[in-house]
Amino acid sequence: MAKFLQFVILVALSIFISAKPLAPGVGMFGDKFQGDIKLTDEQKELIFGTPEGRNSRTGWTWLPFRWPKNGQGQVIIPYRITASQGFQQDQINWMLREFADIERATCVRFVQHTTQTDFVDIVNGDGCWSWMGRTGGRQELSLDTNGCFWDGTAMHEAIHAIGFDHMHADVTRDSHVSIMWNNIQPGMESAFNMVDPQWFSSFGTSYDLWSVMHYPRWAFSRNGQDTVVPHDRSFLDIIGETGAVSSAKPLAPGVGMFGDKFQGDMKMTPEQKERIFGKSEGRNSRTGATWASARWPRNAQGQVIVPYRITASQGFQQHQINWMLREFADIERVTCVRFVQRTTQVDFVDIVNGDGCWSWIGRIGGRQELSMDTNGCFWDGTAMHEAIHALGFVHMHSDVTRDSHVSIMWNNIIPGFEDQFEMVDPRWYDSLGTPYDLRSIMHYPRWAFSRNGQDTVVPHNRSFLDIIGMTGAVSSGDALRINRLYGC
Repeated sequence: MAKFLQFVILVALSIFISAKPLAPGVGMFGDKFQGDIKLTDEQKELIFGTPEGRNSRTGWTWLPFRWPKNGQGQVIIPYRITASQGFQQDQINWMLREFADIERATCVRFVQHTTQTDFVDIVNGDGCWSWMGRTGGRQELSLDTNGCFWDGTAMHEAIHAIGFDHMHADVTRDSHVSIMWNNIQPGMESAFNMVDPQWFSSFGTSYDLWSVMHYPRWAFSRNGQDTVVPHDRSFLDIIGETGAVSSAKPLAPGVGMFGDKFQGDMKMTPEQKERIFGKSEGRNSRTGATWASARWPRNAQGQVIVPYRITASQGFQQHQINWMLREFADIERVTCVRFVQRTTQVDFVDIVNGDGCWSWIGRIGGRQELSMDTNGCFWDGTAMHEAIHALGFVHMHSDVTRDSHVSIMWNNIIPGFEDQFEMVDPRWYDSLGTPYDLRSIMHYPRWAFSRNGQDTVVPHNRSFLDIIGMTGAVSSGDALRINRLYGC
């Protein structure tokens, strides 16, 4: 998300340098308001008509800019993606998964355009931008293939298309963040203006530092210093960086499943159990299975092939299938792993609507299940987390160097669940020469298995308190470990 906004801002800056803004001092760079929003003439008049009214925020209150609801109370937004735009299939899957993120948490449904008059046409255009709300007829949403495919980008632009502005334009903004005007690129101050409350409303919601619509701390900086500083400094590296629709805190992947699941969400063969727990003095390392039989094979092109099956009988909705495929595509984008639909392969991952979110560790031979419960597993990063278990990795907190980076607060752990924080045998698991990774999607969150609501995992660097276990994305360290394990 941050890289996407950097791209948007660079595009906006290039437009500003080459052509005078249409509305100096109001936030229009070329034809983009606040860097990535297009407005109709009527919207410009409504937003900028009364200078004294520029002090609110996010959602259009005016009905013509909203999308219609169907008989089931769902908001229907037709979209079109055409092959002529040059999108790759993994990029299309990425966009569909981002739309599914919105669908999961709202009554909005994105449907393929057929004959609808009003629809969103997704184009490979000049940057990452969208019209705001429903403008009538065909309206473009641009996702440049050269710079817009980062977590949260399609989601961010789609929320503009639904009718929302940026979070920093909220009427209560100054009670939550400080704008460092002296650090803003000269001429770009208007990107931080607030808009008319007559036409925009916060709908009774509080200011949201987690919002996917928030500017990052460095937005439009002229000197590399912060331009947006949250009053709560623990959010400095969170604003504009989440890459996900904000709402309630989800259950972190790998936390909450017990019984026959090691560390909450992993199943093991008897051989794996013996290797992991065979010697008590050996429980002090971590993440990648080093024995060859646990790895998936590589093809002649050097790609690691993981066959999977998703069947309709499992009860997955299409948007949930798209969600999983996009999470797999996230892994593919940064590694040599390729998830392929199973045909006749003997060894394959069968994705089931099971009893929670869990996976076997590595390749175990034959059919092996990966469970994605439709009632609780569809949060950012869950399918990705479980797929990385299936590739052969356990949790980051099991690393041999764990105690140099985080403290385990044993007194806060639910009695009987202390073994969820054990470390495993270094003879069979290896860190592959990579450092401990607080941003890993395989890390436990701060509150994992807490008996009293207090922290159980505390990073020595406290700025990571709200980051560990909550990123929802493959880290650069995760990608490096996967590629090293498989020799990519």
